[in-house]
Parts: sequence; C-alpha cells; structure tokens
Amino acid sequence: MAEEAETDVSAAGLKTLLGAADWDIETLCNNAAINKFSWYTSRPKNLDANLLCELTSPAPTTDRKLGDFRRYNHTALTPSIYYNPAMTKQYIGSGTFQFIIPCRPERMNLAELSANDPMYWKTIYYLSSANRASEVSAHGSYTDTSFNILATESGIPAGHTNNQSKSPSTSLQLFTDPAFDPTGLSTPSDIVYCDTFIVNSGGTRIIRVGTAVSDSYLDITFTQVTAPYHSKTGPYVVGAPAGYTVVIPVVTTNASSYLGIDQAYTNGDTTYSTYWYLAGLSGSTWYRLGNVGAVATISGVGATTTEIFNGTLANAGASSNEFDSGTLSGSEAWNTGEIGELSVVVASWSGFDSYALPAYPG
Repeated sequence: MAEEAETDVSAAGLKTLLGAADWDIETLCNNAAINKFSWYTSRPKNLDANLLCELTSPAPTTDRKLGDFRRYNHTALTPSIYYNPAMTKQYIGSGTFQFIIPCRPERMNLAELSANDPMYWKTIYYLSSANRASEVSAHGSYTDTSFNILATESGIPAGHTNNQSKSPSTSLQLFTDPAFDPTGLSTPSDIVYCDTFIVNSGGTRIIRVGTAVSDSYLDITFTQVTAPYHSKTGPYVVGAPAGYTVVIPVVTTNASSYLGIDQAYTNGDTTYSTYWYLAGLSGSTWYRLGNVGAVATISGVGATTTEIFNGTLANAGASSNEFDSGTLSGSEAWNTGEIGELSVVVASWSGFDSYALPAYPG
C-alpha cells in the first residue's frame, strides 16, 4: 500500500487525495474521508460499542498538525478474517482436527485502540448463526496464547500526535486450533459458526476486526468421510512472496483446471495420481504461481510421508498444473477414513511468475 512521504507533506496534495472542500489544516485533519485503518492518521481513533475501530467524534479542534499525515495510507485495507475458499473441511470418525484461520489485521494502530499487551486471537464456535448473533450456547472456544499479535514499532516519523507504538507483528497472522474435535458436532456433516476477535491476556475481547460485527464471522462446514481422499487443498505454504497474502497448494483433476476437487481412492490403493498447483492471493485476486522451486509431499496416509515432487513448477498459464503419480512410501495404502494432505515447501520465490485465475480455487 502506498504511504505519504515522511517529509514535505503537501496540503494541496492532501486536499485532492481526500476530496476536501478546503485545504486549511483543521479541515484536512478532521476530514470524514480519512482512512481509519491507516497506521498513521491525523484524526484520533477509538472503539465503538461493538469494539470496532472508528474515528473519534466530534473531531478535535485543537492540536491539528499537517505532520500527522506523514506516512498516512489512504488505501489501507479493511482488517479481515480470511479463510481458504474451500469451506468444507473433512475429518475421519475419531480424534481431533486442526484448522487454520488467517487474520489480516492490516497495519492497525492497536496501541491507540487498547492499552493491553499482550493481545491474542480468540474464536468461539456456535452451532447456529442465531446463537452466534446472540452470543449464547457456545459449542466451544480457543485462544491462541502461544502468539502475541503485537509488535513494537520503530522508526515512527517525528511530529505525530497519536500513540503509534504497537502494531500487528505481521500483515498476515495464522490462527490455529489444534484441539478442535469435530466428532462432537451434532451430525456427520455440520456447519460451525465462528466468531473471531482480539482478546487480552485474561481472554476478554477488546477489539473486533472490520467495519461491522459480521466481519469477524466465519462459517466452516465439517464433513465426516469414510473413503480415503486426497484433500483438494493443503496446508498454507510458509512464507508467501512479496505482494501476496497467502499461498496454498490446490489439488485438482486435470492439467488446466483451477478448481480444487478431492481425489478419492479405493480402500487398499498403494499408489497416488494427482494434479496440483500453487495459488496465491494478492489483494482480492487469486493467481496461479509458477516457475517455483518446491518440494511436495503427501502426509496423512499411514505412518509415512510420501515425497511426490522435488523440482520447479511449470511456468504459470492456462495449463500449468503439476502432475505426479507413483507409489506411496513405506508400502503404505490408502485406507478408509484417511485424508491425504499435500504439503509444499518453497526454497525461494526468486523469478516466480503468475497467472490470474478466473475465480477462487474451489
């Protein structure tokens, strides 16, 4: 995202950027068009009754300074909870299930919104949207206390009025619940209605992301399976390249398809045969990523991990899916209830290319 300069901020330029009627300093600093999610802003922020970020009202009339626009970002994104578009998660009939929710907090000024430190992600699970809206009869909850989302900011431009000392530690943070048990759901296929927000060390919610309460909502369908599958999406690739929010491996059915489709195997099969590619999210557009040196493995089938690829993916384009087939490692076989996951490790993104996809991977 583009930020204003650290020096030589222009009132005339800000008047154009904000669509202001005048360029006197108070009018510019209090303009209603100011992006409240910018890290550096001229107008103070607080939390409303729903714990959502808002510009203070009424706007202050004193201590209005042009310097508060240093590094202002008019195109800062709205913070959001993001989940892989494949909203169906499969599980076998026993044990626990791990799932990951990426949270995109933008570069929010969290210290101005709350004095709490540390801050953690928390999600509460409900079995109906009505219960979630009313915040009653929760099915369970999880707080990720292993990761403080705050980071101390350095290099703050001189002359800023507001407290900009704490920001999210990254622009993408993965919320992981390793203990969620889908076997406790009421049916073999059920929707879990999640509500995710930021809490303090005592577990009390302090900040919601987005511009409405519903922006912190997420619906995930859990489906119990009895036949062995190769899952249509794998775990998120660690370390997305510059300009991308997240990268996932997508399992599909042919050389050019962009839709993720589970591949079913027969109980006792000892081989694999799969097409797959890497999908990266940049802004609101998905891209197929090619020309990438990577290692791919299938896990979750028996006691061993099968390496299926070690090389460079084909250049991105309309027909660039990787095809791999072979025999499972360790004389393993696909057995009823097993779900194979494709894990990909990228050594370097240097020189990768991309191809815009017509839709999200399914």
